[in-house]
Amino acid sequence: MLNKIAFKIPIVFHSRPYKAVAAGIVLFSSRKFGLPLSLRKVVKASKLKTKIVNRCIMKLKSIIPETNRFVARPVHFLEPITTRVNSDQTTKELSKILLERIEAHPVLSGEHPTTIASCAIFLASLAAKGKNLLIEIATAAETSKTTIRNLYANLYPYRFDLFRNIRFVD
Repeated sequence: MLNKIAFKIPIVFHSRPYKAVAAGIVLFSSRKFGLPLSLRKVVKASKLKTKIVNRCIMKLKSIIPETNRFVARPVHFLEPITTRVNSDQTTKELSKILLERIEAHPVLSGEHPTTIASCAIFLASLAAKGKNLLIEIATAAETSKTTIRNLYANLYPYRFDLFRNIRFVD
């Protein structure tokens, strides 16, 4: 990817700090290779302001061809979060099923993929284990537990649609 845009970097980013340009390139390349990083994590590692990194990302989007763009979906965040939380196989499978059903609902407009994946894992852990792992899931996903709880509250009226035809084996 860097080879395709290397000749444009001095022209497009003439007034931007190189650290911010590097942070944007790291973000795009990590998403392309299936290890999505959140913008918050990249900003924290680069120790720059979010506004500067965001502007560099917008410039990168303008010079990267459409075929190379990667849109982060909740499915991409599901596996890393469940691994960090040490979820069992039942919870992982149930969270995948719930995530597919959650993505179909119109309630999720404007929600971040990490939040959606975290909420699916939270619902699956409640259903499979009966345990409230909200704090562990929030720290693993690097989001606030209030954000996950708010999405859970938005999805609560649809709980019967989400859990339809799911059988629990103990």
